[in-house]
Amino acid sequence: MVKTGQAQPWDGNTSKEDSRQCAGTQGDLTTTAADNLRRAQQLSAGLTGNPSLATALRATSLDQILDEWAAEEGQGEDEGRQEAVRRISAWVDAGDLDAALNLSCLRLRTLPAALPAGLRHFNADCNELTNLPAEFPVELQTLNAKYNQLASLPDPLPAGLQTLEVSYNRLTSLPDVLPTTLRWLDAGENQLTSLPDKLPSGLQTLNVDGNQLTSVPLNLPALLQTLNADGNRLTSLPDNFPAGLETLNASGNQLTDLPGDLPAGLRTLGAAGNRLTGLPTNLPAGLRRLNARCNLLISLPDKLLAQLGSGCMVFLESNPLSKRVRTNLAAAMNAADYRGPRVFL
Repeated sequence: MVKTGQAQPWDGNTSKEDSRQCAGTQGDLTTTAADNLRRAQQLSAGLTGNPSLATALRATSLDQILDEWAAEEGQGEDEGRQEAVRRISAWVDAGDLDAALNLSCLRLRTLPAALPAGLRHFNADCNELTNLPAEFPVELQTLNAKYNQLASLPDPLPAGLQTLEVSYNRLTSLPDVLPTTLRWLDAGENQLTSLPDKLPSGLQTLNVDGNQLTSVPLNLPALLQTLNADGNRLTSLPDNFPAGLETLNASGNQLTDLPGDLPAGLRTLGAAGNRLTGLPTNLPAGLRRLNARCNLLISLPDKLLAQLGSGCMVFLESNPLSKRVRTNLAAAMNAADYRGPRVFL
């Protein structure tokens, strides 16, 4: 494998807006590369008593796998496999295990059957991948593969994975068992019709907007802080959201009501573009943003203005609120001693 220059600095993230410039087709892992990987694993397994020799063997095997992958016939004309090999080589030469390996925006249709041992953060955003390697380095913590054509994910995923970014693909499902270490899961803009019944207990952020979900799991992780489920087909929400939930976005669904007992610490509630005819009688006092635009609201809770503080914004545009409700709201908000939320009609 030819080794050239050092990899350019990369922060481990590719913005969705920048990633939109990349396109996609399809491809598969080659039998030759996979066979080489299996042979390397078998040989290195017998060298556990000689770490130096085992390390050298793995490096040599990786070089061979990458060279064969880069020279493989049938790859796309614009596919940047040589550049990918250069970046992998530069990452290995740098020796910084905390640095991300960035193979984004190379029009790759496949990935090498093997990636460097010790890899913790990997970015394959904005390629043309239809699948991912069956095995990743066991140390992997961050996997970014947004804006590809993935129809499924490896099962199992690396046991220590903490961040999984796979939005803007063609996923119809997620593995039934996700890594227990997972803290951030972004699977928005796919074709998911359901989620695993049991999500990792430590999950803090769940983004599943732009899918085809009709429900979310009844027992969400206790540590969940953010749930983004805009643009699905939800007809109801769980009554027992985690106590620590701070952001709940469920706009663009088919909801007719909201749970009556929302978490006390909720700060953002997005429910625009549904079929709501009313709002919960008791809203969290610390709410900072309530978006209920474009619903079927004809009335509002009597204590709405008293419950929410001056730091809150309430968006109620495009609702069939009665003239009486609008008149009463205007009068209350124009009072000299008014200290309630800003309401937009």
